[in-house]
Amino acid sequence: MNKFWAEELAQTVLDRHAEPYVVSDWKTPSGHIHVGALRGVLLHDAIAKTISSLGKQVRYIYGFDDYDSMDKLPNYLSSDYERYLGQSFSTIPAPDEQGRPGLEATEESNYGRFFADQFESVYRGLGVQSETLRTSVLYRDGFLNLAIKIALNQAEDIKAVFKKINTNRTEGREVIPFKHFPINIVCENCHKIATTEATDWDGEVVGYQCIGVNFAPGCSHKGKASPYNGGAKLPWKVEWAAKFFLFKTDLEGGGKDHYTKGGSRDVANEIFRSVYAPHLDSQYARVPTDLFYEWLLIEGRKMATSKGLGDTAFSVAGLLPANALRFLLVRTKPKTAFSFKLSLESTLRLYDQFDQYLKKFHEDPTSAEGKAFQLSMIDKKAPDFVPKMSSLIYLLQLPNIDLKATLIKDKGAPLSEIELSELEQRIEVAKKLISELPSDERIVLQKILPVNISLNANQKEFLTALAASFSVLDSWDGLRVHEEIHVVRKSMAIEPKLAFEALYRIFLNRESGPQAGWFLANLDRNFVIKRLQEAGR
Repeated sequence: MNKFWAEELAQTVLDRHAEPYVVSDWKTPSGHIHVGALRGVLLHDAIAKTISSLGKQVRYIYGFDDYDSMDKLPNYLSSDYERYLGQSFSTIPAPDEQGRPGLEATEESNYGRFFADQFESVYRGLGVQSETLRTSVLYRDGFLNLAIKIALNQAEDIKAVFKKINTNRTEGREVIPFKHFPINIVCENCHKIATTEATDWDGEVVGYQCIGVNFAPGCSHKGKASPYNGGAKLPWKVEWAAKFFLFKTDLEGGGKDHYTKGGSRDVANEIFRSVYAPHLDSQYARVPTDLFYEWLLIEGRKMATSKGLGDTAFSVAGLLPANALRFLLVRTKPKTAFSFKLSLESTLRLYDQFDQYLKKFHEDPTSAEGKAFQLSMIDKKAPDFVPKMSSLIYLLQLPNIDLKATLIKDKGAPLSEIELSELEQRIEVAKKLISELPSDERIVLQKILPVNISLNANQKEFLTALAASFSVLDSWDGLRVHEEIHVVRKSMAIEPKLAFEALYRIFLNRESGPQAGWFLANLDRNFVIKRLQEAGR
């Protein structure tokens, strides 16, 4: 039996050691977080949920690296923020409505918290169940103190890792993010965290100088300070390994930009193996199971949070309902790149696939498709009946239609609460798609017979015969009308294209349209018969 990708990775985690397990993911809140980052959140969430469904204890951490420093400005922020370059996001004021620095930063209101909270509100709405952590708090509360002490004491070992992995990566130069010690002290004078260089370490305090970096000047201050309890920060590749160590992480992934040969994941893994793993019990001394995932592109655009590029998670979440957006991000294997265009064609294709997976779920919930669908649902219950999105778009454009009554008729029973909820979500999407349709693609019922149509003799004869047949039809529902159209068409040996083109012409003044049987069945029978007779003369 084919396994869903999340089941395979979950089993890899279970094979590491006895429960409990830790799944984690982290994001720097450097600006509006793009929709591509949602893929990481939901992929990790799918694995954590799968582990939990197997009856095992699992902790899913989604953390924000808000103690990172600002190194560039998103294009939607005021240049007033330039004075904060090099400072930790948790100590920078949140932006106001004009994109300018607002009130003084506090733990509850700051730049990092502003963008992290915005992103968290999106993934919470997608049913993600995770524990939120912030590196600013972890540093301040001393959680990273042990990792900092180990890193400072084994600075030469960490240097050796960078030298081993990164030599010759950049035009033959070694890429080592520190000169003496892997730590950035918070400057006691200018409060920047990225601009300091550690010069010595005596086991208690770090000597440093604020020398500046390419994106932020230093103030030249020299001093000594404790690296503990928020007084300093590890370089992020070292910090990544430190978090593996402190949380005993079993699975953590990242986007493809971290996985180039000799890139950040290679460095973090090797630092963990060389520096931190020896301090752990053997069962935890392995690098976390990997979850490499490819880009999600919206209309082919690559996204970057810090530069303000791409569609924000917040904006895209407003275009698709939670179940549909979860399905979009969870169904595809992590290593498969894909692009989604917010258009009629791609949205209809998405919902068609959603409906196919729903059908498979009801047939066999243990199938790969069934598992994918189950992990896509916010609610544990799945609808038995859903309207086809393309049909819904057509139905919503018809005049005087009782949509719910029509769908109840199609189902043959009242709609359940979960089906009504799904219907409301689909109606919202369908209305947005209809509003964006060009005028010549919208369905507009012609109140009178269009004067500019031209029908041949066979088409007129077909329409006359259809009027007679409809007048004695035993039932006026979509399937029955659909069947009768084909019965009459076949009896007259008229080509399908000519038959249906005639129907769409006289009712919509178009060459094509919705499924004819269901379309006509939603109109008054006498109106339909009269129009057929008039056009057949």
